[in-house]
Amino acid sequence: MALEAVPRPLEVDHRPLVGENVKERAARERGLILFSFYRWKGERVALILSSALFMIVHLLEYPNPLSLLMIGAEGLYWGWVALRTRNIVGIAVSHTLFNFTFSYVFAA
Repeated sequence: MALEAVPRPLEVDHRPLVGENVKERAARERGLILFSFYRWKGERVALILSSALFMIVHLLEYPNPLSLLMIGAEGLYWGWVALRTRNIVGIAVSHTLFNFTFSYVFAA
């Protein structure tokens, strides 16, 4: 196999998965960002930086400062759980349920 054909460890495939929307892709890439920061600088830096990026991604959708604080707190919690479990599947399910709850139940 040629050296060029070997993928690098942190290389991201930016092609969408079948049926994947932008938010699902962002969640998948947030896991990559979180664990990359963790390997690079440790748990505390990974949680802070990935949560800050999580807030920035949501800034246009939720410009209210209180909403951003809540999103930042959620990002810290979900990031902490992901680092403890070494898995983002539960976090993705939790995020989906959270979005459903606030989009359909409370927005009625």
